[in-house]
Amino acid sequence: MYIAQATIVRVKDGWTGMVQIPTFYLDENAQGIQNVTDAEYVVRMILNPLEDPEVTVNPNVFKVE
Repeated sequence: MYIAQATIVRVKDGWTGMVQIPTFYLDENAQGIQNVTDAEYVVRMILNPLEDPEVTVNPNVFKVE
């Protein structure tokens, strides 16, 4: 199990907006996660599935024992 939290930053037309995403959990068995890097990738794909170039997802992910 991984615990994840993220900040989403969007820059458009000279303006910057930021949103803090509440903490959520990722189940490595259901999502095929093998390490923290995989979990960070899953967080990025959940929060920016179309990979909008104006959006930056900054995840913080930790393995929960």
